[in-house]
Amino acid sequence: MLDRLAQEPGAGPEEAFVLGEDLGRLRDCLVGLDASKRASILYAYVDGCSHNEIAERLRSPLGTVKAWIKRGMNALRECMG
Repeated sequence: MLDRLAQEPGAGPEEAFVLGEDLGRLRDCLVGLDASKRASILYAYVDGCSHNEIAERLRSPLGTVKAWIKRGMNALRECMG
C-alpha cells in the first residue's frame, strides 16, 4: 500500500510516513477490540459484506451484528482520536 502511495503524483515520503503511522494506529486499535466486533468490522469494511452476510458468517443474530459494528466503530473513533 505504501508503494502505491509513493507512485501517485504528488505523493512523497511525508505522505507515505503519515499513512504508515495511521495504519499502525488503526491496527493497534483493531487488535484492542474483542474478536466479534473486530470480525464484524473487517467483514463489513474490508470484504464489503452486508449486515445479513456478516450475521450468517458469524452465526449471530442480525441485531447483535449491527450492535457489534456500531460499538466497534465508536471504539475505533475514540482510539484513533
